[in-house]
Amino acid sequence: AASYSAPISGSNYEYWTFSASINGIKEFYIKYEVSGKTYYDNNNSANYQVSTSKPTTTTATATTTTAPSTSTTTPPSSSEPATFPTGNSTISSWIKKQEGISRFAMLRNINPPGSATGFIAASLSTAGPDYYYAWTRDAALTSNVIVYEYN
Repeated sequence: AASYSAPISGSNYEYWTFSASINGIKEFYIKYEVSGKTYYDNNNSANYQVSTSKPTTTTATATTTTAPSTSTTTPPSSSEPATFPTGNSTISSWIKKQEGISRFAMLRNINPPGSATGFIAASLSTAGPDYYYAWTRDAALTSNVIVYEYN
């Protein structure tokens, strides 16, 4: 859920607060729409990391014999990573169906007629939106498949 927090003084920007259940994930990015345009925030290509902590309970006894004991819950000083979900049959079956389609489309786009010599490994654009991470990742995945297919 999103809720407005406050304006940013001297600008046209605002602070917003977001909350969501994140059980079972290790990292995330933010996708949002403004005036019909879609934007992504991936924490400068690092994605936002998720860590969880288990609360601990400490018990302190009152100083007089007539007062009851009290309990306080505090988070531990270190964090423990959340578990990562596995075995999702829906996504697994979709990936199997996409394999042939994606491989054909990928290979069709390598050195098509009329293309310039060489290739783009990464966009130099790092703002509005930042394609550098996505292009580098996609180039690496494509190169990996080509090496696997032809070696």
